[in-house]
Amino acid sequence: MVDSNLQREKILPSEKAFAYKMKLDAMKRQAGRPTNNCVPVGHDFEGKRSREILADKSPDSNTQIQRYVRLTELIPELLKMVDNAVLGEKPQIAMRPAVELSHLPAEQQQILYEAIGSEDCTPSHVQAMKMRKFSEERLFPVLIIVPLVLTIILPSIFVLAISLAPENLGDFQELLNMLPISQQSDTLSRTVIGIILNYILPTFFTIISIMAASVMAASSFVGEKEKRTLETLLYCPLSLKQIYQSKVLASFILSMLVSFISFFAMLFVVEIEILLTTGSILFPDISWLVTMLVIAPAVSLLAVTLIVSGSAKAQTMEESQQRAIFLVLPLLLMIVGQFTGVIFINAWFLLGAGGIFSVIAALFMKNSMRKFTYERLFR
Repeated sequence: MVDSNLQREKILPSEKAFAYKMKLDAMKRQAGRPTNNCVPVGHDFEGKRSREILADKSPDSNTQIQRYVRLTELIPELLKMVDNAVLGEKPQIAMRPAVELSHLPAEQQQILYEAIGSEDCTPSHVQAMKMRKFSEERLFPVLIIVPLVLTIILPSIFVLAISLAPENLGDFQELLNMLPISQQSDTLSRTVIGIILNYILPTFFTIISIMAASVMAASSFVGEKEKRTLETLLYCPLSLKQIYQSKVLASFILSMLVSFISFFAMLFVVEIEILLTTGSILFPDISWLVTMLVIAPAVSLLAVTLIVSGSAKAQTMEESQQRAIFLVLPLLLMIVGQFTGVIFINAWFLLGAGGIFSVIAALFMKNSMRKFTYERLFR
């Protein structure tokens, strides 16, 4: 039946799209259940992909078949507009814009359909490409706003508030006098700024690593599900283990990139503010070296592993990001403990915490990789 539909003289794009999809699904099943080192896309056909085999037997190219299959991801209302382009009816959406729109989540496609009805116009190919790009990049403002608040705005508020405070603070002054000589400075403001810069802000800064890791990692597999590109991802000639490692590595690299950029931006802005308010620069101590080289990588890797493994069975990115809360809570408790005087976080404390996080991350990643299977991914 599928073959007869494909051979018809007049066939609608929607009919051809579902016919090709059914044909490809049948070819994949014929290829047999994949082994641990093979992807489930029909590579057992003489070393060719199933789409390539189908293209040899049909009038459409490999790329065109892929476009037709993408049309099956459109909501029925938009798919009808693609058929209208062949039937000569209104409204119409051309093939290429429709393929770009198929990458939008169903909710956004429904909004677009309602906009087309109210505005009586359809998007061009360029506009559809911009819609897809905007949809895929909707999470990246978070990568800018949160680091901006934690590394620029919050430290600036601390520095300016301390610089405007009076030099004689009574009981607080006596408390500062109890600090070790190495942590005291020539003025009250520089002493307090030094404590905040080297003992308070490193803990705040670790939240950036978790945030950046969660934003990128949450879209790893659940993002593929929402955009309906998961099967397309599995078409690539990589094992599931390699795909998992690639997702973790990409999220980890982005997290560390955001962390280092945020650190140098904070250092540049805060040092200028300290110079203008106190008359000299106050350099960060070894706590920041431990934070950037031990704590941040360990926490990022742990967050990425938790979220990537969870995104395989999550249905939304918000659901996938919930696992990051378990890492943020201990950091918040550490911040509260510092402000209340219960704990005093120094370089040795950070080094020990970083070692614990590193061991936990390595063990969890090894265990998650072993449990990562096709059945769990499609559950």
